[in-house]
Amino acid sequence: MKRLRQLSRFADYAEDAAQAAQSSPSEQSIIALALALGARHVPGWSLPEEKLTSNLPPVSPSLVHKIRDRIASGDDPLGELFCSLRPPAERRKRGATFTPLPIVRSMLDWAEGHGRPQRVVDPGTGSGRFAVHAGLRFPKANILGIESDPLPAIIARANLAASGLA
Repeated sequence: MKRLRQLSRFADYAEDAAQAAQSSPSEQSIIALALALGARHVPGWSLPEEKLTSNLPPVSPSLVHKIRDRIASGDDPLGELFCSLRPPAERRKRGATFTPLPIVRSMLDWAEGHGRPQRVVDPGTGSGRFAVHAGLRFPKANILGIESDPLPAIIARANLAASGLA
């Protein structure tokens, strides 16, 4: 049954990703979607992030709603779209690896067994998978994400905002 739910979620995600890709398969479309999800409302907006926000395409409100729902259900659709635009070889050159959600959950299960942290540091935040799930798991902890690439930083901000953590 769990496997069937995962396949169903993947089919739903694939449909959403296809809709986003058909409208504008670009980093700009991901940035526009991230801004519509509230990325700018997360403190610490940087100049390199700001430079990426010009000439953005319009975003469908229904797509924003679908993506927000996927994020609320624990998925990372923006991170997956980002990974589809930047293949693993290109990401590896930059030192970027996107930790799969099952590993994130396993790491947090382990951490939870060792008490409740006051602070969680996520170096190389990427799309914020670990930061978001840590923030939801440990709501009293101060979450600090560090990301040098402005595009994933914007995505992480969107995921934090859409998860109610900003």
